[in-house]
Amino acid sequence: MSAGDRRVRGRAGLPIFIACLSLAPLAAAASFSAGAKGSSTAQFLQLGAGARGEAMGQAYSAVADGADALYWNPGALSLVRCCEAQFMHAPYIDASYYDSANYAQRLGSGVLGLGLQYFSAGPQEETDAAGNRLGRFTPNDLAVSAGYGTLVEAGPLNGLSAGLAGKWVRSRLATTAQTAAVDAGILTPAMLDGRLRLAFTATNLGGTMKFDATKESLPLAYRLGAAFQLLPDWTAAVDAQFPRNNNTLVAVGTEYRWRSGPDFGAALRAGYNTVAARDVPGFTGFSFGLGLIFGKLSFDYALVPLGDLGLTHRLSVGVRFGCPSEPAAVAVQSQPPPEPQAPPPPPAPITVGRAFQMPVGITLSPASTVLGPNASQGFSAAVTGTQNQAVFWSLAPALGSISPEGVYTAPAVIPTNRTVIVTATSQADPTQTASSQVRLKAPEKVEVRLRVNFDTGKSFVKPEYDEDLRQVAQFLADYPSSKAEIEGHTDNVGGRAYNLRLSQRRAEAVRQEIIDRFGAAGRRLTAVGYGFDQPIASNFTVAGRAQNRRVMASFSAIKDESDAEPAAAPAAAPAAAPAAAAAPAAVPAARPFAAPPVAPRKHVVVAGDTLWSLARKYYGDPRLWTKIKQANPALALSGQLEAGMVLVIPEPDQP
Repeated sequence: MSAGDRRVRGRAGLPIFIACLSLAPLAAAASFSAGAKGSSTAQFLQLGAGARGEAMGQAYSAVADGADALYWNPGALSLVRCCEAQFMHAPYIDASYYDSANYAQRLGSGVLGLGLQYFSAGPQEETDAAGNRLGRFTPNDLAVSAGYGTLVEAGPLNGLSAGLAGKWVRSRLATTAQTAAVDAGILTPAMLDGRLRLAFTATNLGGTMKFDATKESLPLAYRLGAAFQLLPDWTAAVDAQFPRNNNTLVAVGTEYRWRSGPDFGAALRAGYNTVAARDVPGFTGFSFGLGLIFGKLSFDYALVPLGDLGLTHRLSVGVRFGCPSEPAAVAVQSQPPPEPQAPPPPPAPITVGRAFQMPVGITLSPASTVLGPNASQGFSAAVTGTQNQAVFWSLAPALGSISPEGVYTAPAVIPTNRTVIVTATSQADPTQTASSQVRLKAPEKVEVRLRVNFDTGKSFVKPEYDEDLRQVAQFLADYPSSKAEIEGHTDNVGGRAYNLRLSQRRAEAVRQEIIDRFGAAGRRLTAVGYGFDQPIASNFTVAGRAQNRRVMASFSAIKDESDAEPAAAPAAAPAAAPAAAAAPAAVPAARPFAAPPVAPRKHVVVAGDTLWSLARKYYGDPRLWTKIKQANPALALSGQLEAGMVLVIPEPDQP
């Protein structure tokens, strides 16, 4: 999704969120009262899920982006890209403990989430009304949840992530009670250049538990949340919660993430929540935590002081799997599956009674054909031995469709080469069939990748990459629908702001080379600098930093019939040769390389240009301005830059 798309979706989702923002306090005021405080049961439903959210003080409804989003905000499930599983264990007060487990995977256009919460109060003494001991029992609570979150891409809700979850809750005390409830949540798209997200949730809607003759409600609550990205690695969040059984609660939290290469990362977290600070004496309300990432494994820890009750700990383990794999550098067309065997020939002629009858036979044409997506082919069935020429049509496997008239239409999408058997069955004699083969040909995906490395602190594109840039220009000419983002990256030498500017200059330099020197269409190329936030190697070694100083881009397209190589004209036969000796058609020749010749580097002077700024732009070193002056004799004589003047920009190693 482009930055423009995100901004449009942000504007579309904001009015919906503002409506929720105004309705939540009104709903709380209308439904909750002072008499409702402390009246809810199943309080374990408010203990959270996962150590990451707890470490941020439960200011997490707009931050959640993994399997634990099922608990915090079902709408945020749409952010899950892989299959994820997460398990948390939390030793609680005295012998009690709390566990949670969550799982999420993509299903259709959204994400399915499954969750479990279990709280045990530990062994307890059971007595009768007279105080006599009856033994020991363990009170416990259990909740099982299932939800679905998806990104809305049409209508007035376009751009919002919305989700719904149902849960079954059981509490076992001296007696057992159970009920069902619903959670709902929405998450706006990223706004303010991707830095802000807003969230709204409603949890534990409906459901009451009956213990003997007493009915108690679940802890219904509305929550409003916001997450703001202070820096690329630093996030701050705030949640306001309106619970049925308490006053309004406020939670604030922050998280700082650091990554070293694609397989290791760490995070520091802290938060503050008014619920514990208000209800428990002593040092409480604060929470602290850290996280570690090793490839697809993650470990998170949270420390939550509960004042005079002591310290509580939460430990989470997460694993990701089934993630979309990186595309191969060169797409290879998949091989077709084995061809199905043709049906057996029709049986021998039959006799009815003593009179011999002409056997029914059927033939089908064409015998085989090759089709691409949405292409059609008409089949003709000829039935002999009867006046009934009608036939039934069938497909095996059922890919595409065939009309009663025998016109077969291929599917709109053919991911791999397949073969379909079209069968015609005689209505006069259903034992008589004829078959033809339709080979479905998947469009060929073609791809080219670009990688350009740079010297430290420089944004000059070295001549050694000319052939790579020429191939990109040729690819863009061959496939007019292809487009790409050119990414600029740096090592970690220098500050963040400096490296962001340097990476942007590198991306723009490569883009301009492809446009100016090789004739590519500029509207199909965008340049974005990412600084040092996406290393592909360790920045602690010289070799690793050299790999990180790069510009990368990937171009892909689907090759259709219009992109096929033109066939060469057949060679003319000699005038004296007879017609029967005509030469066969020549094999189609490969398309010649048609990229334009390399043009010299040129620059049209605009207002504000100086030799110093041009040397910095093209070479990354303003001290090389004399090379530009020496390569332009007219400039050497006048000494002045004038708007509209065309300058030749030499290579750095040329005089």
